[in-house]
Amino acid sequence: MILLPIQFKLIIYHLICGWTFALFYHFEHSIISVSHKKYLKWLIEFIFITILFFSYYFGLYLLNNGLTFTYGIICFLVGFFIYYYFYFNTLNFLVVGVTRTIVKFIKLILLVFMRISSIMNIHHKKWRKQLGKHTKQKKKNKKSDN
Repeated sequence: MILLPIQFKLIIYHLICGWTFALFYHFEHSIISVSHKKYLKWLIEFIFITILFFSYYFGLYLLNNGLTFTYGIICFLVGFFIYYYFYFNTLNFLVVGVTRTIVKFIKLILLVFMRISSIMNIHHKKWRKQLGKHTKQKKKNKKSDN
């Protein structure tokens, strides 16, 4: 038997976890919708679910040694549906704005790396041209010597 105050804490904890899981799922889904690569979608989804799963069970471990009951799962689902029925439209602009900011930041970082790699590539091409000129001259010199 679990004490009544602990059961109330568990019910509130499951409701809050269901709500936050739905919020992060909404955020994750908006990030995935921007991505075009399948492996990146799977990676993002795996990371989000793993982090949320372990944080959920860590909180349960702190409350009652990690035991889950049927009413806890039902409260988790109720928290999930509370977010999607009451808060989804309210927080949608915030989630989309944060997603756009993150995507812009990632694109800027990729742009910087593309510029660096293109500079390195141009330098590499010049180096290969110079190397090619020297090898052609060496081949001509060997042919003229024979």
